Amino acid sequence: MIIEFYGLPGSGKTTISRTLAERGGKYVYLHTSPRFETIRLVPLFAFKNPGKALFWFCELFKESMKFHFGTLFRYKLHLLLISIAQYQQAQRNAETVYLLDEGLFQRILSIYETKKTREDIERYIRHIPKVDIVVIAENKSTEFYRFKESPHRYESPRLHLGKEYFENWMEVVRYNDAIIKSVLKGTQKNIVVCDGAKGLGNCMDKIEKEV
Repeated sequence: MIIEFYGLPGSGKTTISRTLAERGGKYVYLHTSPRFETIRLVPLFAFKNPGKALFWFCELFKESMKFHFGTLFRYKLHLLLISIAQYQQAQRNAETVYLLDEGLFQRILSIYETKKTREDIERYIRHIPKVDIVVIAENKSTEFYRFKESPHRYESPRLHLGKEYFENWMEVVRYNDAIIKSVLKGTQKNIVVCDGAKGLGNCMDKIEKEV
């Protein structure tokens, strides 16, 4: 089983998925892979899913050619490779519940720099591997925390592009996020919405009812 977590940066995806994984048993948390694992897993995914892999690499290249190629291409490529590797890792054992912290739903937010139409979002989602449950994380009080308050925030190349770029990017991300959530709720069978304001326990219970 695969559970994919989606939400705005700082919405609690990592906190929720790690807390669930700490319960042990059948849960395995996936976020990043060692470089040698990524190098092995990405070609394997591409072999098994050539259309999806080609789509996302083409989208990344096209978008990077239009917006800040020198600053953001390597950053976005790194994120895309990690997401793709997660899907391939999650094929190892059908009895395990794999928790994908940031899959390709999340990459819609990180790759694109402009506001998208509903038709655009629907097209992107058609090129994302099927998962069993999508968890939508929401927490207004912590959105964009790692870019605004985290001690490591200046490690992000987005902040190096200046305040005007960053504020415009946040507006774009919020706009696209609203459409993504609407499409997910209308097209995905198993959706769990976790409101961080209601506490982790409430979220854990909602997810485990679907597992």
